[in-house]
Amino acid sequence: MWEILVMAVVILIVGAVVLFAFNKIFSKEAEHVESQIGKLGDNDGDNVIDTFDKCIERAPANEKVGSDGCTDKQRDKLSRTPSTY
Repeated sequence: MWEILVMAVVILIVGAVVLFAFNKIFSKEAEHVESQIGKLGDNDGDNVIDTFDKCIERAPANEKVGSDGCTDKQRDKLSRTPSTY
């Protein structure tokens, strides 16, 4: 009976060590990927990553933001603004 208990403790310790090692390895990889992508972030707090956010200014709290990061008013303003390309 005690052999089973010892084996279970050994398995738990080995599992913890393996998880710790993988966490260290993959956290470094994740940091590398994030730096390559350009520091993904959401500076205006609208839950749209800045890379895909067409309206980078903060939207009023009572207005709904679309998947492009713009409220309806901001989208209308963008459509009336001449392109600078």
